[in-house]
Amino acid sequence: MVDNEEQLWRDILVKLARIEEQTKGLDELTRDVSRALAISKENQKAIVEMKANNKWAWGFIITIGISFITYFIPRP
Repeated sequence: MVDNEEQLWRDILVKLARIEEQTKGLDELTRDVSRALAISKENQKAIVEMKANNKWAWGFIITIGISFITYFIPRP
């Protein structure tokens, strides 16, 4: 009986060691995923800012274009 119980505990410890070995990479994976999420959030903010700047730039270019066109159109 003692031998069976000891064997059972050994089996449990071996299985536990296997589980720990298989889940060892989860901490690294979680860290990498957290970093990727932070980068993606920063990129999203940068994209919104770029779109706003792009709209402003196109508005400025169109305004200058209209100004040049109206300046160079001969007036009767």
